[in-house]
Amino acid sequence: MPKDKSKYVKEEKPEKKAKSTGKGEKFADMSAGEVIIDEAALEKQLGENIKVEEKKEKQPKVRGKNYLASKKQIDKAKSYPPKDAIELLKKISTAKNSGTVELHLNVIEKGLSGEAKLPHFEGKALKVAIFNDELLEEIKAGKINFDVLLATVADMEHIMPLAKIL
Repeated sequence: MPKDKSKYVKEEKPEKKAKSTGKGEKFADMSAGEVIIDEAALEKQLGENIKVEEKKEKQPKVRGKNYLASKKQIDKAKSYPPKDAIELLKKISTAKNSGTVELHLNVIEKGLSGEAKLPHFEGKALKVAIFNDELLEEIKAGKINFDVLLATVADMEHIMPLAKIL
């Protein structure tokens, strides 16, 4: 070795890169806490993973022509007397079966609640038949003109073969 060390120039070596973790690159000469992040690569990764959901506008509900015709007959600003309200309700009803009517009342007293049966209920009238030999022949022929059939225990042996029809 020569005595004068200043005469020799050290060769510069390229920096060594440590293994990449995907978050950025660590250089060998940097401290462990510092990370260099490639912003373009990060935006590309985030852009692929995140999908922007577009909000769809709600379409207005489409109503049928019978509903719209019934709705035109009701005046929302008008307060109907009970008798007229029930008549109007029967007139505009589009249901195939008989519906239920609810009555809501505003009372002065707080905490008052309960149920009451309205008078003059006009529900569906049931046809009741009492079992006899004439009715037996009609049932065998397929003619059923009743809703409820009443029979005694002794008549049950005649009714059992008709169970599929009834």
